[in-house]
Amino acid sequence: MPDAATVTEKIGLTAAGVERYLTELSNWGRWGDDDRVGTLNLITDEVRLSAASAIRTGRAISLSRPIDPLDPDPLDSGFALVQRFMTLNEVTHHIGHQLRYEAVTEYVGIAAHGSNTHMDGLAHYSWDSKNYNGFPTSDTNSIHGARSLSMEQAEHGFITRGSYWTLPPCTASPGSSAVTLSRRTNC
Repeated sequence: MPDAATVTEKIGLTAAGVERYLTELSNWGRWGDDDRVGTLNLITDEVRLSAASAIRTGRAISLSRPIDPLDPDPLDSGFALVQRFMTLNEVTHHIGHQLRYEAVTEYVGIAAHGSNTHMDGLAHYSWDSKNYNGFPTSDTNSIHGARSLSMEQAEHGFITRGSYWTLPPCTASPGSSAVTLSRRTNC
C-alpha cells in the first residue's frame, strides 16, 4: 500500500489545497451559528416521506459489519479491536440467590475505525481547535464525551432514500479514488 505522501504528490494535492477546501467547501454557518447536525439538515420530513414512498419490496440491506470475536479485523487494517466481557449469573449476582431464570450481561468495546460499524459525530475532527460550526474542541473530552456535537443531536435518525451501487473495478483510475457519475456510466 503506497504511503499518503506519495499518493497526494501523485494527484497534485497540497497542504495549501487542503486548507483551501476547509473554507471553500465548508458548511459552517449554512444552517445558523448554533447548528449541530450539519448536512443531516437536508433530511427533512418531506425527504423521509419521499424515501418511504419509494419502498417497493421491503427488502432490508444492512450496512453493518459483523463484530466477530474470532475475526475482529476482517479488513486487516491492523488497528481494529474488539473486546468482549460477559457477566454470568447476573440475576443471582444482583439479588443474592438463584431463581428459576437467569441472565447474562454482555459488554462489547470496539475501536471503531478500520473495520467495525460506527457513525462519527461532528466532533470527530477538528481544525485549529475548532469543531464543526466553530464549536470549541474543549466541548469534547474523554470524561463527558462530545457535549456540543454528539450523535444524540441526530435524534431523527438517518432515514432517507439510498443508492446501492456495486462498483466495478473500472471505476478506479490512476491517482484518484473518486467515483464520478461519468466514470460510473462509462464502465
